Amino acid sequence: MASGDARTLTERLPRRHMLKFLGTVPFASPAPLHAEQLQSLAPIIFHAPRILPEVAVSIDDGWHPHLVEQALDILDAFDLKATLFPTGAVVRQNPDLWRRAHAAGHELGNHTFTHRPLPQLTDREILAEIDHTQAAVRDATGSDTPMRLLRPPSMLGFTTWGGDWRIRQVVAERQLRITLWDSASNAVIMPQREDPKAVLAEVAQRARRGSIVLLHFIRDDIQALPLILMYLRRRFRLVTISQLFENVYEYIVEEALNEGVY
Repeated sequence: MASGDARTLTERLPRRHMLKFLGTVPFASPAPLHAEQLQSLAPIIFHAPRILPEVAVSIDDGWHPHLVEQALDILDAFDLKATLFPTGAVVRQNPDLWRRAHAAGHELGNHTFTHRPLPQLTDREILAEIDHTQAAVRDATGSDTPMRLLRPPSMLGFTTWGGDWRIRQVVAERQLRITLWDSASNAVIMPQREDPKAVLAEVAQRARRGSIVLLHFIRDDIQALPLILMYLRRRFRLVTISQLFENVYEYIVEEALNEGVY
């Protein structure tokens, strides 16, 4: 930083770099908000900025332990890391399975404890769902690092532009990012298709730079997982959701420094 220049790095980035970074706004709202209002709302993530050739695969729920184990075996075989969103209840029921996932380097996110729809819960109940899941994962993995990503069950509360402000305010108390997706398998709503290629086609249709892919620990998705990983790996680097954003930020900073913005 130049002597006496108190501006932050983002304030000093060239306009074209900032436009790249803001190509994906991490939150959405139906009306302009003041800075103090934004600080009280948890950000909503659909995908990372479309800068780097990277994609994150995420897998939800985990009610069927044999499918979780199968998915972990597949990810191990491909030597790839995913972001997993188990409910706190399944972590409590099968701690060894999620300890294995954590030890293998997969990122774990908060998917609430009971998978109840957040709009139907009081503020206190939402916080309890979050906290009980954090505790379940901490006990299973032995890690004191809190999860920073929250995936709301069934996307409820976030199916409209800007989402539910009450829920966003509650989630902000725990400093979590509401983590959605922009590419998904429809197997969870159209199960038993016996066609992994159809699941792959749904994912491939929307997957591009910065995408977050949504799968579930259900039979159709896990059967298609090897095809999905092969398809994505030929086109992108596969990373965790947190790495998506960390890598983009590091890229922008490095490019700015190379151009003499320091």
